[in-house]
Amino acid sequence: MDKAEKQADQFDKVYQEAKTYLDKEINKIFDKFQRDYGLSQVDARQVLKNMKDKKDLNELRKVLEARPNDPNIQRLLADLDSPAYSFRMKRLERLSDDLDRMRESIYHSEKTGSDAFYSDLMKDSYYKATFDLQQQTGLAYGFSGLPESEIKHLQSFSWLDDGSTYSTDIWKNTGKLTSSIKDELLMSLMTGRDIRGTAQAIAERFNVGQNDARRLVRTESAFFHNQMELLSYEEANIEKYIFVAVLDKRTSHICQEHDNKIYDRDKAVPGVNCPPMHPWCRSTTVGYDEDANYSKLKRRARNPVTGKTELVPADMTYKEWYSKYVDDEDVVKESKNGIKTFDFYPLTEDNIGDRERILNISKRLKAVSEEYEKETGKNILELAANKKLTDRSKPYDDEKSKFIRFLYKQVGYDRKPNILNENNIVGLETIFRGISDSESGEINSKTLKDNFSKGKLDLSGRAKSAHGRGIYFGSRFVAERYANKGTNPLLIKAFYDPSDFKFLTDELYKKEKHTWLKNLDDDNELYEYYYFLMSQVGINDSNADIFAVLHGYDGYKAMHNDGLYTVVYNRSKLGVLKDD
Repeated sequence: MDKAEKQADQFDKVYQEAKTYLDKEINKIFDKFQRDYGLSQVDARQVLKNMKDKKDLNELRKVLEARPNDPNIQRLLADLDSPAYSFRMKRLERLSDDLDRMRESIYHSEKTGSDAFYSDLMKDSYYKATFDLQQQTGLAYGFSGLPESEIKHLQSFSWLDDGSTYSTDIWKNTGKLTSSIKDELLMSLMTGRDIRGTAQAIAERFNVGQNDARRLVRTESAFFHNQMELLSYEEANIEKYIFVAVLDKRTSHICQEHDNKIYDRDKAVPGVNCPPMHPWCRSTTVGYDEDANYSKLKRRARNPVTGKTELVPADMTYKEWYSKYVDDEDVVKESKNGIKTFDFYPLTEDNIGDRERILNISKRLKAVSEEYEKETGKNILELAANKKLTDRSKPYDDEKSKFIRFLYKQVGYDRKPNILNENNIVGLETIFRGISDSESGEINSKTLKDNFSKGKLDLSGRAKSAHGRGIYFGSRFVAERYANKGTNPLLIKAFYDPSDFKFLTDELYKKEKHTWLKNLDDDNELYEYYYFLMSQVGINDSNADIFAVLHGYDGYKAMHNDGLYTVVYNRSKLGVLKDD
């Protein structure tokens, strides 16, 4: 699927160009007409529901006039009749027309690129599958070339329940994007949201659109690839095929159920007994040979402990592999030194919003939460629900700080960094942290530096933890500038091995926050745990720390106005110079 990834990257560029254009146009709408009418979230939704263009203004007035005693509403009603508002609406309508044209442009770019890409993909898949079969059977049987009519037939073939083809899917994706952007613009227009907030909301919509486009090209590629394999089986007179799922912990439940089952080729139905079974599906098929001894053949599987690919018997099913290599009940494992560990469960483009991963991580959080409650008598979900988890008056010692310290201690992330000499740092990445005396005078920079190297783990507080309660590092320039804002500035210099230190990226985490709700029902007993993980207090205190640690990550990378910065959760994987 490397080619599919490259094609998806091309679509990303199209979306980025469209977003850049839109950013410029947004600034024109929010010039001198920005106002805040004091609408509540409920009012804003009602306005949004009742107003799509100027034709709906009368309906909008009826909604607003139901609140005669609200001065903000009365001011808004007056403004609706003003020339300024009329001009504002015309500007919005022009931008709406631009969005429709942008949709057409994105659609044609995706469609043109997809036509050529899928045509080449089908040819490559067909000839490769034929070659593999000849290698497998030892027979150089004759086969026909792949006709263009077959390519066009498959491109127009509807294999989804809603009767859509890949062309209509592109159209739906772009339509959903433009519709959501229009909604954001209208919401901003009616609530007085500023340019920055609007631009951020629309940027997030574009991220979703890009992810949808990537998912589409990956899933459609899987469909065309598997159809070509079936066609090659027909050419080789192979009547049956084996469903082959990927043996790792990311595989969906439905693909697990089909793994290693044998089906008739002429009864293959995508989504029923033939891949792809779902979006982002990675399963495939192999031709079935009745005379072959599959117990002597091998297939690849990922070892969940080492993360490395190993060979297992070809007739091993997913359930057999899971039973042997993965203990589902042992959510949190304990090593010889008493430190609990989580198997690394990476968040990838392939498993954004994946139900199985969400449930697995939720089980981990549930296990840790219950252990914390057993030790402290406090339930973190109840604390969060009652708004007692974070506390402005105790930013470094609120209930969340206590839970984070408990979690870090459980998994050994609070252990002291390694002491290095100059010979040890070759090939390591260097990061810097700027520190100074606290404004209250309770903590001084020297103590903070000593604690980092050989004392307790000092974490960021409530007001400065946009990506979790961890240790925030950046470039030397940024760290020095930050330290020099305070008294007695000092620098902490640390090192890490980039091949061993696992970072969660800001891009993937944000995509997960926008996607996961679609794939987990709120009546699931684990829903509340994952909902907690995805929640955030304002803009400065996310649960990215807990989310990352439960997945087995050591830190988090994100962009800031000053450039890329690093949040470290796992101090034990850092190193410091002996005499520093």
